[in-house]
Amino acid sequence: MKALSIHPEWAFAITHLGKRVENRSWRPPAADIGKCFAIHASRHFGGSPGEKRALRQIEALRSMAKRCGWTDKGFDETLAAAASASSSCSAQRFRGIPVGSIVATARLVSCRRPARIPEPWALGPWCWILEDVRRLEEPIKCKGRQGLWSAAGLADAIAEAKASPAGGAPR
Repeated sequence: MKALSIHPEWAFAITHLGKRVENRSWRPPAADIGKCFAIHASRHFGGSPGEKRALRQIEALRSMAKRCGWTDKGFDETLAAAASASSSCSAQRFRGIPVGSIVATARLVSCRRPARIPEPWALGPWCWILEDVRRLEEPIKCKGRQGLWSAAGLADAIAEAKASPAGGAPR
């Protein structure tokens, strides 16, 4: 199984806010279309360390969620629920959002330009369309890498992890 590292705020949007488009500057290999991959929440919000940066990125996520129909109350409740569900989890978290961990699996069904996708999450330049997103109840702590990378050593743990359909309807 391959994995893709994503900034934690956007991995959270995939697992909790219904984001089904991953924006990338590059197209995935054609051989990976139709296959499942693991979603890894990287260690740093927005790609840089620091609490101030993380808080700015969470506010950017809130703003994007509003564009997608979420209310402040719905966003805050979703964030609070994630934080309370994390009490037994060994994965490191910031405000309930896991970092440095595999957090979900998804199937990559296509890749398109944003103009062809009627969805506010689609910004491009390439939009990876995701389906069958399943959130792991216990994130699997591991180091990520840039690009699509082999998570073969974690395949058994990912397959055995309890997973549930990812959330998503705005509230």
